[in-house]
Amino acid sequence: MELWELLDAAGSPTGELHRRGDALPQGRYHAIIGVWTLHRQLKRVLITRRAPEKIICPNRWENTGGSVIAGETAPQAAARELREETGLHSAPGDLIQVATIQNGQVFANCFINYTAQPPDSIVLQAEETVDYRWVSLAEIDAIIAAGHFAEPEIIQYRTCRPFLAQALQDL
Repeated sequence: MELWELLDAAGSPTGELHRRGDALPQGRYHAIIGVWTLHRQLKRVLITRRAPEKIICPNRWENTGGSVIAGETAPQAAARELREETGLHSAPGDLIQVATIQNGQVFANCFINYTAQPPDSIVLQAEETVDYRWVSLAEIDAIIAAGHFAEPEIIQYRTCRPFLAQALQDL
């Protein structure tokens, strides 16, 4: 059973715990993370394809993401999700937070992660992800235009795109 710490409208922890899957109370929010991994040599962004059995957005492309579990900070959750979904290891302090987006009852904390790991070293999480690609921002734009990117992550991408473009240019 996964527990989340609820947030108030300002994004501050309330001390209340909430069980994943239950409806969020009115006026309460929960935190998620999104990680955009940039490959230093390829100068590309990692995206993964959601498993076909996923209830939300099956077979759609997305960045690494997930919920912040009670007791975790957003950087800790980002490092955990990155490791679970891709096999990439990054310390929470090495992730660069570029945005926090409030959308509905969610606060999405967006991070950039840099890697120099071999591009084929990605280890996909069974029942979560089934494929991965290293792509340019133009390719992500095309995937979104074709309707093949997970809808909830499009807001993250559009908010983070200027930061990603600058980070890729600086590599």
